[in-house]
Amino acid sequence: MGKSSFWFKLGAWAFIVTAGLHLFGHFQEKAPPSNEAQRQLHALMESEKLVVGGIERSTWDFLNGFSLTFAVFSLFTGLVGLAVAYRGDAALRRSTLILQCALAGILLALSLRYFIQPPIISFGFIFACYLMALVLDRRAPAGAD
Repeated sequence: MGKSSFWFKLGAWAFIVTAGLHLFGHFQEKAPPSNEAQRQLHALMESEKLVVGGIERSTWDFLNGFSLTFAVFSLFTGLVGLAVAYRGDAALRRSTLILQCALAGILLALSLRYFIQPPIISFGFIFACYLMALVLDRRAPAGAD
């Protein structure tokens, strides 16, 4: 994997840092609503319950669950990348690199469509790292580790 190894590991570490930053933001005290419409929206999101599959949850419950799931997903994606980068054979590293690059590209596209700057920047950086690793890996001679 040669020179691409640095970028592969950096992308994995960036996933882990993204998870940490996301958790930090998740557990920060939220700013209070700034107007009546926001107050009503917050109240409804906390009080109104949806019944899905026989389980009752509020919209806030769903948002918090997805937020925490995102952080755990990012953490374990990074950890898998590091485990493969340090312990995997060349074929496993290459396959994982391709999958991580595709995943980061998809997450970047979703972020561009639905999110704000922090995830766009995070996934843009992660995608760039994996893409650089992929480009450098293609240039490496066969069998070069």
